[in-house]
Amino acid sequence: MKTLLGASFTRIAAAAILCILLGSVAAASDVLPRRGILGVGTADTNGAVTITAVLPSLPGATAGLQRGDVITSVDGVPVANNADFLKKLRRPGGQAVELGIMRAGTAMTVRVVLLEAPKEHDPAVDTGRP
Repeated sequence: MKTLLGASFTRIAAAAILCILLGSVAAASDVLPRRGILGVGTADTNGAVTITAVLPSLPGATAGLQRGDVITSVDGVPVANNADFLKKLRRPGGQAVELGIMRAGTAMTVRVVLLEAPKEHDPAVDTGRP
């Protein structure tokens, strides 16, 4: 009888620990960092990464980026093309990035703090779905 009770207790304790661990994993997924948003459109143009659009009120506009600026580097590392630029830019929101740009033949560096992407269930974001 003691062995049967001991085995039941062990199973209950193991189940309780598993529930706690699963709850911790679920809670951790809510606090994962959101990707960062620069707020500009880019394209490969004549072998360079060119800003094609700057969205108002987002970090790129706030930092002074302009349509037609050519992005030459991210944190001092040259960019080869648009895909390379996006890969180097990928980081959580709230982090700063230094962009090397060319504007009208003048090289400059712009520091931008990326905005955190909105959560999918953010009431401020209208997805057009009920």
